[in-house]
Amino acid sequence: MPLDPSDLTALANLLAPMATPQMLAPLLNGAPSPVGLFGNVVATQMWLQALDDAHLRFLLEQMRYNPIVAVALARMTVAPSASTDGPWPWVLDIFPAVDRHEFWRHLKRLLEPKDKRILIVQGGRQVGKTYTGEYMLAELQRRATGVPIRTVHQRVDGAGSVENVVHGVLGKLGISWDGAPSLDVQQSTDVAAKKEWWIKETARWFADKLHLDRDRQVWLALDGHAKNDAHPELNMLFAELIVQVARRIFDPNGCRLFLIDYPEAIVRSALPQVTLREDITLPTETDVIEFLEGMFGQSPATEARAHEIWARIIQEQEIDRMPMLARELGEVRP
Repeated sequence: MPLDPSDLTALANLLAPMATPQMLAPLLNGAPSPVGLFGNVVATQMWLQALDDAHLRFLLEQMRYNPIVAVALARMTVAPSASTDGPWPWVLDIFPAVDRHEFWRHLKRLLEPKDKRILIVQGGRQVGKTYTGEYMLAELQRRATGVPIRTVHQRVDGAGSVENVVHGVLGKLGISWDGAPSLDVQQSTDVAAKKEWWIKETARWFADKLHLDRDRQVWLALDGHAKNDAHPELNMLFAELIVQVARRIFDPNGCRLFLIDYPEAIVRSALPQVTLREDITLPTETDVIEFLEGMFGQSPATEARAHEIWARIIQEQEIDRMPMLARELGEVRP
């Protein structure tokens, strides 16, 4: 499937700072190497749009271990085994999914037309929380063969304002900001417009936009609000968005909302009848053994290989263990 504008913009931002003809030539499989792109995001995006599918795919394949590129490739490609049933040992054909049993159980319920709608993902640093929104949802999008699913992963740490969060999500969906509620009493239908009113109205309007296409599901991951310290305006936005998503429980294609790394006060406000929770921890040696047995089968050799990998992993600081584990498993993959 073709890339949407938000994917092309992300790729252009990645490539423009290094887009010299000398750098691009080996990546283009014989296509003419462009000039004048270096440092120019707009020109780089226009060039990417003009590439035919074969050359664009070849270019991206050369950089497939970059997370932005991996997600773009996933959007262009139907999964070899197009099934939403988990577990998926490898996400986007690159990243290992170790010890996510709880996620697979929750995913089945979120896929049901009239079951849970919100997943709260909590855990320590570098245990895989962002991995859920950035990679696992992108994998889900390419596996969905029934109702089309459009996934959006939006970082909200450092967002700074309600407008930045909403603009960011709608931009990735290609939806206009026109008609948004306004605090300007000259533009507002409520002459007594106040900040609290405006935030709630914006959340309602935003939820409506997420449901514009009745034949498509939006799976939205809002990631990192716990890093925003005290931010009452964003707190109000997310609390009201939870309410709006919950109200659409009887709409089979209602939005599925992932709140990743959120303050417990927001978590407690989520309605239990529509909400699931996953608390992620670092994998254990048993998890590594189980993962390798899924690839190689049960045998003393498999267990010995897992022990060797684990012995190297536990020598690292906890914050470095997940990235190292991903590299180690990638190196032994058949």
